[in-house]
Amino acid sequence: MKRFIKKPSHLVIFSIVLFIFLTITTGILIKNKTEPQQIFPDDDLPTVHIVTIKRGTHPIKTRVFGTAQAEKTVTLKAAISGKIVDTSDLYIGKVIHPSDKLFSIEKNKTILAINTTEIQIRELNLKEQLFDQEVEILKSRITTAEKLKVIAKHASEKQQATLDIENKLFDNTQKLFKKENISATSLLNHEISLRRAEMSLLESSQNLQRSQDTLDQLQSLFVNTQYNRENLYNQKQLLKNRIDELKIDMDKSDIFVDFPAQIVKVHANSGEEVSPGTPLLTARSLDAVEIPLQLPDSYFRWLYEGTLITNPEKYNAIDIILVNRDLEKIFSNGFIKSIGESITIPTRSLPIIIGRNNPLKDDASTIPQEELKPGMYCKVLIELTNLDNVFIVPYAMLHANHNVIYYVDNGKLSSITDVEILFEADDGIIVRLPEEYQELDIVTHVVKNSIGTMVNATR
Repeated sequence: MKRFIKKPSHLVIFSIVLFIFLTITTGILIKNKTEPQQIFPDDDLPTVHIVTIKRGTHPIKTRVFGTAQAEKTVTLKAAISGKIVDTSDLYIGKVIHPSDKLFSIEKNKTILAINTTEIQIRELNLKEQLFDQEVEILKSRITTAEKLKVIAKHASEKQQATLDIENKLFDNTQKLFKKENISATSLLNHEISLRRAEMSLLESSQNLQRSQDTLDQLQSLFVNTQYNRENLYNQKQLLKNRIDELKIDMDKSDIFVDFPAQIVKVHANSGEEVSPGTPLLTARSLDAVEIPLQLPDSYFRWLYEGTLITNPEKYNAIDIILVNRDLEKIFSNGFIKSIGESITIPTRSLPIIIGRNNPLKDDASTIPQEELKPGMYCKVLIELTNLDNVFIVPYAMLHANHNVIYYVDNGKLSSITDVEILFEADDGIIVRLPEEYQELDIVTHVVKNSIGTMVNATR
């Protein structure tokens, strides 16, 4: 039997050829595939690292150290003389409150002094009554003496008129006697009458003078009596004031402190005799402390004029940090209590006092973990007036003793010399640059003698 073999069709042959062609072409393309072109910096240029800084406003935050001290330290003193008859259990370090009676001094001496003074006032009252009666009597006598003086004056004037008449009569009698119209006896009688008139005038003048002397004496006595009465009144007022003071002192025989405090020193004990002004106890306040600070002028030499701290009363949340290697503690709510008017010359610093009110419990005792105690050495954070139109430069980017800044401008390395440093902050140095610079790409490190050359800048 004859066998037949079927020949492949043209379509199958074409598919096989096409498959082989595509396989070969794909392999060639894969083999000759090219990577994308990459642009590399010129390896011949130096590379520098840059940071961009901009002109702006920056606060001046300072840290000043000081030691806390009690806002008030008082020494309680005795107000009266006497023996201390009662004391509470007092010792150094004890916390005391306004309601605690610390000392009680006997009142017997004060009561005796009040009674003695009241007796003196009653005696002065009796003397005053006598002076009042004497004044009235003197007024009456002065009135009588004035009337008698008037009478004596009229009598003297009358006697003067009588004497004038007798002088004229005697002159006429002498003329008649010379003409022998009257006898010598008649002339003698007229002369006797003239002498009597002269004696009467002398007596009336003397009487007038005595009346004047009496009146002067009475008036002088009246003035002296008035003066003595006024002195007596003043003495009585002094004694009354003394009684008032003694009564006030007697109220002070019980000794209290008027603020929450802690005893620093006990000066007197029960049974001791004290007098006004004798120290009894020294205590310091617990509710409030203050920290005297000296702000160095190097912190604000940039401020040629103007206000160093704007609205100090708004700074009522100043942080106070305890300086202690073994304890990290921050006390909040400090405030600026006062600022000195001028710089202290020896230390070249401005005095500032920081205050803080320690939180208290309901019983007016302190909260131990929140109490800023006297003697604690602290670091106080104070924010001064903001600086405007300045740059803050990282420390690593100031060169040549912090006087030079290097920056990149259009790929070229440039520098700014004689930089005006205003303040050294934690995060950099605040500097003032010319107005032409608003934003700078500053350089951390530079190659020696590369100023003015092109550089590759990276961030």
